[in-house]
Amino acid sequence: MTQPLEISIFPLGEGMAFDEAREIWREAERLGFPAIWHEDNVFPHPTELLDRRTPILDCWTALSALAASTSTIRLGSMVSPAPRRHPALLARAASTVDHVSNGRLTIGIGAGDPTTVQHYTQWGLPFPETPRERVALLREHLQVQKLLYTEDVSNFDGEYFSLHDAVNSPKPLQRPHPPIWIGLNTSAVVMPRVAAELADGIIVEWGDDEVAAQVVPRLVEACERRDRDPDHQAVREGGAGEPDRRLGDDRHHCRRQPREGTGHPPRSPCVTNTHDSPISRKKLGSTNAMPATSPPRIRWRSHPM
Repeated sequence: MTQPLEISIFPLGEGMAFDEAREIWREAERLGFPAIWHEDNVFPHPTELLDRRTPILDCWTALSALAASTSTIRLGSMVSPAPRRHPALLARAASTVDHVSNGRLTIGIGAGDPTTVQHYTQWGLPFPETPRERVALLREHLQVQKLLYTEDVSNFDGEYFSLHDAVNSPKPLQRPHPPIWIGLNTSAVVMPRVAAELADGIIVEWGDDEVAAQVVPRLVEACERRDRDPDHQAVREGGAGEPDRRLGDDRHHCRRQPREGTGHPPRSPCVTNTHDSPISRKKLGSTNAMPATSPPRIRWRSHPM
C-alpha cells in the first residue's frame, strides 16, 4: 500500500533576522506544511562551522512571536535542553506560547548535548557530567513540567528540582498539556524507555533510516510494556527533503514512497510541491527546509505516542 507522508521543516536560524524568520514561517504555512520547528541554541552548533558570535534568536521568545504571525501551522522547539531551561520557566513559556498559538505547540526537549558544554560554562551554569545524571535530570524535568501543567498547586522534592506550592497559570490550551517529544541521539537505549514513560514522542537527531529502524522498535517495545498502544504512534523524519510518517491514518496518500526500513504512514496530508514561490526556492532551500535535490544538513525523526 502507498503510505502517506507528512513533511515538516526545520529552518536553521543562524544569522537569521526575525523579519526573515517570520517570512519563512508564513510561507511554510501558505504552502501547507503541517509543522515547523525553531532551534534552541545559544549560539551556532557546531561552532567549527560558524562564528559563535553569529546572531541566533532565542527559541521561546521567537516561538511566541512566530505563533502570533501564523494561524494554522504547528510549531515546536528543536530541542530545548533540560539542564539549561528550568522546568518551571519552560512550563510558563510553553503555556503562554500554547495560548498565543491557539493550541498549536509541540514541546521538543532533550537531556543536553555534551558537545554544547560551552553554552553553559559561558554563563557559569553547571552541565551534568555523565549520561546517567543527564537522564535523571531530564526525568525530573518532565515530572515537574507535567505537575505545573495539570495541578493547581504543585509540590515536588527532587535531586535537581523542587517546587513549593508552585502555580502555573494560565494552563496550556492543549490538555493535559502540549505534546512533549524527547530528543535523543542515534545510540540511545535508555531514552526510548523514558519517552514511553513520560513523553509523547521522540526526535532522533543526526540519524538516517537505518538508525531510526533501530531506535523505533525500542520505543514500541517500551510502549507495549507500559500498555501504551504503539499502533497509534508516529514516526517522523525531518530535514531537507525528509518526510514525516505517522501511524493510524491512511486517508491521505502521496506520490512518494516511504524509505525502506521504517514504513509508518502519517496522520496528516502530505505536501509534495515545495517550490511554488521565490521564498520557498531561495529561503526555505537555503535554511535546510527541504530542497528536493540537496542533502539535509540535519536529519531527525520523532515517534509520537
